[in-house]
Amino acid sequence: MTLINEINLQNNDLKEQIFKDISTKLNEIERKNEEQIISLKAQINKINLQNNDLKEQIFNNVSIELKELENKNNEENTLLKVQINEINIQNIDLKKQIFKNITIKTKEIEDKNYEQILSLNKTINDITAQNYELKEQIFNNISIKLKELENKNNEENTFLKTQIDEINLQKNYLKELIFSKLKEIDDKYTKEVSSLREKTNEINIQNNDLKKLLSKADIKMQSGEYGMDFFNSDYEYMFNSHDWRTFSQHINFEKKYERPPKVLVFLNKLDSDKNKNLRISIFSGNIDDSGFDLFIQTWDDSSIYGFRIIWFSFLD
Repeated sequence: MTLINEINLQNNDLKEQIFKDISTKLNEIERKNEEQIISLKAQINKINLQNNDLKEQIFNNVSIELKELENKNNEENTLLKVQINEINIQNIDLKKQIFKNITIKTKEIEDKNYEQILSLNKTINDITAQNYELKEQIFNNISIKLKELENKNNEENTFLKTQIDEINLQKNYLKELIFSKLKEIDDKYTKEVSSLREKTNEINIQNNDLKKLLSKADIKMQSGEYGMDFFNSDYEYMFNSHDWRTFSQHINFEKKYERPPKVLVFLNKLDSDKNKNLRISIFSGNIDDSGFDLFIQTWDDSSIYGFRIIWFSFLD
């Protein structure tokens, strides 16, 4: 069983290593794609900022020109009103002439304002057209960049898929090899276990025969065995601690003696950690005519996963 456990541990380590390699490769590719996407987003944000700055500059220029034109019109209108008031005060008879002159002057100003407005509208249209061309150019550049990035990602994904396929092939081959090896080991140990079971049955039969003979001969001797393994929660401290540990179990004799007998204990089976030093002590104590206490001790970093003890009791 220890050899099977070793092979299972090696198999688990190999699977874990393959999984770690694949996870590392996938994380590298994912991190590379994220870096490229972050770079592209940064470029798009930069272009949007530049576009916003251009819009803001155009708006400011138009606002300044409109403000200047408005101030100029206000000044001209104020001057015109002053002239009208002066003409009205000086000579009422010249009102018609003044009105005619004002009308002509107003017309000229309106024409002039109209020409300026047309010029300003043309400037705005030109800026709008340039802005549209700039947007179209930015969109085309972004589309080209995204297309290049998509092609690159497709190539990397194709390469990655090829590598994953190779890894899967290697993984399948490794699984088949491991399963084949495990099958060989399982067949081998199945035969050995079957052989051991047959021998154990023979020993048990002989032991029962011996007990019957001893009982018939009225010999003052009794024997038995006791074992424990790591599946028992009460025994867990014997393999997961580093201090001095003692496990005890009271054993009752099948038949009561006339007086306390002598007790011998022997180690029949032991399961321990192969990577740590083996430290174990077994002995009996508290012996009376009806039974005794069995003690198993270990210490330091030793781990005792399981054991089996054979004991003999007899009168002198």
